[in-house]
Amino acid sequence: MSHDRVVYTRPLSRGRAVRRMSGAVSRSDYIVGDRFTAADDYVGAQISWGMQLSGREKRPAFERCVARVSERPAAVRARQIGDGLIAGAAAPVAGSIL
Repeated sequence: MSHDRVVYTRPLSRGRAVRRMSGAVSRSDYIVGDRFTAADDYVGAQISWGMQLSGREKRPAFERCVARVSERPAAVRARQIGDGLIAGAAAPVAGSIL
């Protein structure tokens, strides 16, 4: 397995950073190696948050990356657990004045 070494000599402009990230998630289903790692989870979350909160452009490569991460069985189960906790927290408590 070979990995390209990336050396940055100056700060990246937003455009260059977006192009590099798009290229990175387009080359393979995984950021590092040939299986899912925490790097994939982290990058997918950052791209997802960026598209949702900051108006980052929704490039097809970004949408595929987010889908790969969010459709994993563990991610689906985590959302189900979180949704259940939120629903339970929103339920009124018996005997409360609210």
